[in-house]
Amino acid sequence: MLVAVARWLVIPLFTLGAFGAAHWSTRVPDVEVARSDLVMHGAVLERNGAPFDGYVVEREGGVLLRRTPYREGREDGLALAWYANGQLRWQRSYVAGHREGVHRGYWEDGRVQFVRHYRADVFEGEQVGFHRDGSRAELLHYEAGHEVGRQTIWRADGRVESNFTMINGRRYGLVGRMDCVSIRSE
Repeated sequence: MLVAVARWLVIPLFTLGAFGAAHWSTRVPDVEVARSDLVMHGAVLERNGAPFDGYVVEREGGVLLRRTPYREGREDGLALAWYANGQLRWQRSYVAGHREGVHRGYWEDGRVQFVRHYRADVFEGEQVGFHRDGSRAELLHYEAGHEVGRQTIWRADGRVESNFTMINGRRYGLVGRMDCVSIRSE
């Protein structure tokens, strides 16, 4: 959650190549703008009526919280976020506004919270999540954004919450659990 003292810093980029860094000047000028200077039009971030190229940097009380690269007004490149203590919160990669590759999240103590794989903005392959203590919370499998194969979710105490298999779009197995309690009428 942002406090009223949060500021947005915009760092314009020079000519960007395939991954940007190869064409950067040795010194990228820092230009601070009010958040109101950045406007979303559909999926495109604009500044002064033109698609924005550069980094949007979020700070709170001088502490760097988020750094997101934009090219032609869309997220493009490696976006990073940090906790107020400086610990990495997450890292996500984007290509032309779409999630792509491996996204990782971390708990405030540095333990892994999740590892997600994306292709063309949808889940692809193994997706894992972890509880704060480091124990596994979920192990899911996707193809082209659709659940496939075995899907397992664990509670923090280690008990299985859901354990099912997806075959041709149908679920087979335990999907959640609800304990029933008998009520005797007297």
